Amino acid sequence: MSRAEKSGIAFEAHQKVQSKFDPELAGQILTWIRSISKQDFDTSGNMENFGSVLKNGVVLCNFANSLKSGAIKKINNSAMAFKQMENISFFLSFAEEYVNKSELFQTVDLYEAQDLNSVLICLGALARKSEKHFGIPGLGPKEAEGEKREWTEEQLKAGEGIIGLQAGSNKGANASGINMGNTRHMYVEMFLKTSIERIYNDKDIKKKDHINLKKACETALEALKSYGESDNNTCNGSILPTERGFVLADNFFLPFELACQAKSPRIVITSLDCLQKLIAYGHLQGNIVDYENNDRMLIDRIVEAICYPFQGPHTDDSVQLQIIKAILAVVLSPSCHVHNGSLLLAIKTCFNIYLASKSNINQATARGILTQIINTVFEALQKKLKEKHLYKVDESDENVIKDVLESIVNKISNEIDTNIKKPTSSNSSIIEDNSECSDSISNEFLNEQVSFSCPEEKDAFLLFRALCRLSMKVLPDNPDFKSHELRSKLLSLEMLLLIIQNFHVNLPDKHCLVFAIRHYLCVALSKNSVSPFINVFEKSLAIFVLLVNKFKSHLKLQIEVFFREIILNILESGSSSFEHKWIVLNTVAKICEVPQSIVDIYVNYDCHLTSYNIFENLISILGKIAMGSTIIDPTNLTVVQIKEKEKCMKVLGLNSLVEILQCLTEWYSEVGSYTKVTDNDQDSDSETNSISQFTQLKQQKSIIEHGIDLFAKKAKHGLQYLQEKKIVGTEPAEIAKFFFGEDRLDKTVVGDYLGDGDSFNKEVMYSYIDLFDFTNMNIVAALRLLLEKFRLPGEAQKIDRLMEKFASRFCECNSNLRLFASADTAYVLSYSIIMLTTDLHSPQVKNKMTKEQYIAMNRGINDSADLPQEYLSEIYDEIASNEIKMKPTLSGKKNTNNNLVQQTARQRKLIQNMELQSISENAFALMEQAARSHIEFTNASHIEHVKPMFEITWTPCLAAFSIGLQASDDVDIWTTCLDGFKLGIRISCLFQMTLERNAYVQALARFTLLTAKNSIREMKPKNVESIKLLMLVGEEDGDYLEECWYDVLKCISQLELAQNLVISNGKNNIVSNGQSAQLLLKNNGHVDEKLIHSLQECLGEASSQNVIVAVDKIFQNSSRLNGDAIVHFVTQLCKVSLEELTVPGKPRLYMLQKIVEISFYNMDRIRIEWSRIWSILGEHFNVAGCSSRENVSHFALDALKQLSMKFLERGELPNFRFQKEFMKPFEIIMQKNSTLECREMILACIANMVHSYSNRIKSGWKNIFSLFMVAGRDNRAPIVECAFQTVTHIITEVCKTNFISIVDFFQDAVKCLSEFSCNYNYPDISMESIKLIRYCADHVSKNTYIFVEHCFDDISSNTSTPSMEVSSPLKIRQNSMQKVWLRGWFPIFSELYYIINDCKLDVRTRSLTVMFDIIKTYGSEFEEEWWKDLFNVLFKIFDFSKLRDNPNHKNEWMTTTCNHALYAVVDVFTKFYPSLIPTQMLAFYELLYFFTEQLENDNLSRSAINCLEILILSCGEKFSKDMWDHTIDLYERIFDVTMPHCTTNLLNSISPTHIKKDINNEESNKKGSELTSKDKSDDYELNILLNQYIAQLELVNSINSLLFKKVTGVMSSENIDEYGSTDVFGLLSTDQLLKIVSSLIKSHKVSREFSTNSVSRTVLWKALFKGKKKLNVVESETKTVNCVLSILFKLIESGFNDKEQIIIENIYKTLKETCIDCITYYLLLDSASHKTTWQPIICLILNHSIEQTKNNTIEGKEFSKFLAPYICKLIENEEPKCIRSLVSSFFEEALKNYL
Repeated sequence: MSRAEKSGIAFEAHQKVQSKFDPELAGQILTWIRSISKQDFDTSGNMENFGSVLKNGVVLCNFANSLKSGAIKKINNSAMAFKQMENISFFLSFAEEYVNKSELFQTVDLYEAQDLNSVLICLGALARKSEKHFGIPGLGPKEAEGEKREWTEEQLKAGEGIIGLQAGSNKGANASGINMGNTRHMYVEMFLKTSIERIYNDKDIKKKDHINLKKACETALEALKSYGESDNNTCNGSILPTERGFVLADNFFLPFELACQAKSPRIVITSLDCLQKLIAYGHLQGNIVDYENNDRMLIDRIVEAICYPFQGPHTDDSVQLQIIKAILAVVLSPSCHVHNGSLLLAIKTCFNIYLASKSNINQATARGILTQIINTVFEALQKKLKEKHLYKVDESDENVIKDVLESIVNKISNEIDTNIKKPTSSNSSIIEDNSECSDSISNEFLNEQVSFSCPEEKDAFLLFRALCRLSMKVLPDNPDFKSHELRSKLLSLEMLLLIIQNFHVNLPDKHCLVFAIRHYLCVALSKNSVSPFINVFEKSLAIFVLLVNKFKSHLKLQIEVFFREIILNILESGSSSFEHKWIVLNTVAKICEVPQSIVDIYVNYDCHLTSYNIFENLISILGKIAMGSTIIDPTNLTVVQIKEKEKCMKVLGLNSLVEILQCLTEWYSEVGSYTKVTDNDQDSDSETNSISQFTQLKQQKSIIEHGIDLFAKKAKHGLQYLQEKKIVGTEPAEIAKFFFGEDRLDKTVVGDYLGDGDSFNKEVMYSYIDLFDFTNMNIVAALRLLLEKFRLPGEAQKIDRLMEKFASRFCECNSNLRLFASADTAYVLSYSIIMLTTDLHSPQVKNKMTKEQYIAMNRGINDSADLPQEYLSEIYDEIASNEIKMKPTLSGKKNTNNNLVQQTARQRKLIQNMELQSISENAFALMEQAARSHIEFTNASHIEHVKPMFEITWTPCLAAFSIGLQASDDVDIWTTCLDGFKLGIRISCLFQMTLERNAYVQALARFTLLTAKNSIREMKPKNVESIKLLMLVGEEDGDYLEECWYDVLKCISQLELAQNLVISNGKNNIVSNGQSAQLLLKNNGHVDEKLIHSLQECLGEASSQNVIVAVDKIFQNSSRLNGDAIVHFVTQLCKVSLEELTVPGKPRLYMLQKIVEISFYNMDRIRIEWSRIWSILGEHFNVAGCSSRENVSHFALDALKQLSMKFLERGELPNFRFQKEFMKPFEIIMQKNSTLECREMILACIANMVHSYSNRIKSGWKNIFSLFMVAGRDNRAPIVECAFQTVTHIITEVCKTNFISIVDFFQDAVKCLSEFSCNYNYPDISMESIKLIRYCADHVSKNTYIFVEHCFDDISSNTSTPSMEVSSPLKIRQNSMQKVWLRGWFPIFSELYYIINDCKLDVRTRSLTVMFDIIKTYGSEFEEEWWKDLFNVLFKIFDFSKLRDNPNHKNEWMTTTCNHALYAVVDVFTKFYPSLIPTQMLAFYELLYFFTEQLENDNLSRSAINCLEILILSCGEKFSKDMWDHTIDLYERIFDVTMPHCTTNLLNSISPTHIKKDINNEESNKKGSELTSKDKSDDYELNILLNQYIAQLELVNSINSLLFKKVTGVMSSENIDEYGSTDVFGLLSTDQLLKIVSSLIKSHKVSREFSTNSVSRTVLWKALFKGKKKLNVVESETKTVNCVLSILFKLIESGFNDKEQIIIENIYKTLKETCIDCITYYLLLDSASHKTTWQPIICLILNHSIEQTKNNTIEGKEFSKFLAPYICKLIENEEPKCIRSLVSSFFEEALKNYL
């Protein structure tokens, strides 16, 4: 409000005040402030500049924050007056902590430039104290520091009477006890005398009107004279009065009182001046009873006297000023106690002076003093409340103290109750209250039990109530802005605002001030908050903001009414003025500055079942405003002004949304940090339960609200829905109870439902009305109570049903009422009351019913009698004065009046006023209702409230921010939208709200214009800021972005691309950039130079150092991301990089380079996190390294090399395997990228690693050897040779010095060597590889202890989980040694087998040699269990199944490798027999048997037999009986399997035709002709037959060699005695030898069959012919029988004991049969050559027969006798001399022994 220009005395006084202003000091202070706060403003010290710089308070608030961080949390940047004044108030609150109150200034002193010197004084004081309090150099002299002294009790006691410190008193105003020191002689008597004399000497006192005053002065002067004489020696010179002085001053008050009532301004001024000084010096206290009225104190009379001179606007200005001073002195004096009515009178007087005075100085002074008094009153209250809180008595005090205190409290409480119920005359004198609500409020207050615990509470209450009543005074129509009514209302609101603003003490719910706020202030605000006067409206809303922030816990219902009925209605209404909406939006923004308030609103209203969804609807409306849906009244406005106002509304709406999001963020931070400090399990459980309860309530509320909406459309549908959701029952009583308790239901629909004639509806209606209690109520009150709940339906029948039930219920509740004869009377009367209400209050009824008409209408309704006329008259009067209407409820959606623009200016104004009036009436009624009830308020205290709030908020906010950012280029708008995006992303990230976060981030990414094709041309500053914000989001919220990292990184990628395109402004460079080159090319393919220039300008800021640094920070700070976040970051980084690499044309490497960078940044992470990171990066490097583009693959490999080297420098701890994961990409790239250059790069890199960091490589050996395996299979010399060189270095050098690092991967190393060995293209390398394998065996042998002691991942390749069983020491040792085999020896033998099995003859021969050389060399170190595994490998060498498809190779294999291996195995058995017999001997026998089965091969069966012979000769001495049994069994099986026999096919093939054909085929075969399948089959069978015959012969020779020392082909008579048994013969048992004999006999028979049978002989001849072999068939006959006879005769010679008689008999039996058979067969032979071959056999028989004849054994004699007849037959033939000689000897010896 602008002030009038000063003139006259006021002007001079103002000039005097302003003349104290020092421009030089002002300039110094402004310079000092600017240097500290770093703000930019003009520092010139002239008064105008000083005031304008500091007026809005922003500079001061920033200055305060510079001195003390966070001193002022929120600084208002609004141009609104109250917000700027609030900034000044914030600064004063800050300064009050450091500066004396006397040095502070008032807000108006600065804002209205009333006293800028006081502002200068305050800032100067703060400058002096800055170094002390803030450590900042200040201005002015340094303040003295206090010197604390320590005094003893004696010193203190001795100095009680001493006056020190400028001769002041030592005991305040009490001068007693002073006994020494100088005194100041100022006597109260002299002061009183002088003052009274001044009044007495005034010339106007002689006037007739002042006779009483003159007498009073004379009387007083004489009394003072006598008093002075009698008490001349009592004065001790104190400036303050003695106790007697007080009484004296009070006793001489009458002259001053009369002087104040004088009509002379001079006398009044003198009197008031004297009173002010007497009070100020403490000489006048008024603490005695008024001697004229014992019911009050003298101070009350003093106050009345001081206030009396003001008699309205015509009171002299000087008198007014003096009154104000005196009032200030008396109210603020510490010795005077002004309370109750006197206090209100003083305030009323100041108030009236402010309103009525024509002097601006007086107005300002009155206002300032009024402010000071009010502040003093409420500061005193706060001080009392704090003291009360500090000095609470502990509950554990003694019971006696407790009882005493309770009695005192009860006594005081009763006294106060008595006083409050007895209002004083002063209570009603403050104002003539004309407000329409004053009576109701006063009555209600009188009925309330409001208690006061101290006078300060009562003073504050009365003052507060008075100000509220003043603010509610009704203004006249179109009042002047300078009218007393409007100024009074504004001042009262300002004072109320001041009170609430400066009140900082928490009040209990039953406190009197809380009562006053509910019953007076809130009701007053409901009137003033819809005022058409903007100043009133603004101040009212400012008060409401403070109430929400400070007293919301006491005002739950009031806040709901205020929001729904006023704030939201005004915002939503299309007819509300711009100013109203603007102020309301500022109010909302102010509320949104306090996070606690916003969250409390959501918890208490949106999460309460019956409350209005304030937060949700507020967000919805703000969203609409932010999107520009506000309708501006175009009256007297230009188009530019309209757009400017629309912009202002839009910006403020956006700011409000941003403030709300900021609140949610701050709430999370503040409450979250507090929760972390105080968190415990019990609290967290209770908080979780409370959160779940709120969530359930919110869900249930949504269901109920939806049901209510359905009910409003159709009652049955709504009830059905609510019943399905279990909200409402199906019984009539349950539905009625729901109707009765739910005020949100549409009252019209409820009335129609209850009045319906359906039987169910009737039951509901009956139950509904039965819920009312009309006891002790008159019928009008009862009817009013009923009709408050619903609207009567329009149909008469429905009304009739309702009234009928009402009458019944009314009479039921008032059964003792004698007035009505029956319920019919009540029914008719109630119906008539409704008709009367309609008649009197309906605007459609012009002719209103009179009282007489109404009485006449109701005649005879009481059972044909009349009701009392007085009764009906009272009903008429009550209805006429107070209409029966529904109870006001929270309004529904108002008509938004969107067609306001189409109305005329007058119509718009009328609509606005009507709407404001409607809002005011409804809000007033609801606020009165709210004052009568109280609902508990819940203080939100958990961060989880933010999530459901953001779920409500995020959609409207996103829409508003997106539209604002997209559609507007205004800096204020898009800057605010970007702030909203930042906060929205922050909240969604904090609560891991994926959908919301993705929506915000993706929307922001779109606004960067870096993701949309061809939109980069349109880039503007807002898009550049979007880029910066996206970078900031990545930096600050990276831990929560998850997959949204893709949008951030994609924009970074595109930004770099765009920058490169602009920089490379040449065509060649542009085209080379691939996909996005089209951005800069015209249709004809030429460069668009204009576009390049435009882009350079647009991207100039995007390419600034700030953006570059922000981008770099994202990658650098990746090391600060948590474990999960870095995984998401790396995943999306690889995704973007992959898109770059797959760009058609020239791929980009930007993100791949960043991958390398972040790898370095994050290398120090813990292993588990780095492992997760590398699992992603490794896959990406695999893709990049396998790229077909050389630059990509080479870059990836080079990056891998750098990372690997860096990582290898760190080494690896035991049992970790990260090196293996890290180097995996090398292996995969080696496998998948077969280009020479890539493989050479990989091998060179690995070679460098091995030579430089071999001592640091641990698990990486796995990948190295795998990689070398791939190289070993390559067919290019550079790759194979390079790899083999490195492998050679590893085996020969690294293994020698650092074998322990390779031991885990030793088998990989051996396998790697086997790959090189099997490379057919490089035989030299193959041979060298086998040599290195031999070298590996040496390493195993030398490092056995390493294998034993080393802790491997697992013992078996198939087992990953170690056994948990407790093992014995022996088992532990066995397991330890088993590692040597499994990890050392076994891989060597396995790979050698692989080489033998897969390579060429020379390589496999070399491998076989090395294998058995290793076995022979180190076999002595093998454990018994190892041999089994070893022979499993060895026996696999003889597995022919793999050779079935290649017969030629199989034959070669059998002939070479297999044969070689077989003999080598025998050598192993020979050398290590004791170790092998228990495990492998039988298996080897099976192998030998298998070989003898391979009769298709000429040599394999023979080799097997020879090997068996060698094995027996070498190890037979060590055979056990069981072993010999197995050996003999083997011989028997071999005899059986190799027994020759002619198949039917062979027998058929010996016909002459076949023989001739065979000869022809043989000749054709020589010529190269092919054979038929039949011929091949015959040849195969013949070959088998031949090999069987040869195998039999070989077998017989083997047995002869084993059993006898010498066996010759043809035995002559000269050497028949030259043979003997070997050691093996003695090792065999008789049974075993007889088994051999049995097999030999079978073989002999078959051989003789082939010799004697012409057909079989022909087949055998044919086989020999086909096989081109020579074979003496007869030799086979003789050898077998010779061996049989030798064995049998040797057995006879050995001798037997008596127990073996049966064996002897069997031997002789066999021997007899064999000898007879031989002699008989010999005698039948015709061929001389054949007989010659048999002659040694006959000689053998004869020779042994002679020996038997010589023996004296019975068996021998019997044998000779049995054989003698057959020997006689030899005599008949012509036998050679040797036979004849032996026959002769036989008979000669027989004759000797038997005759």
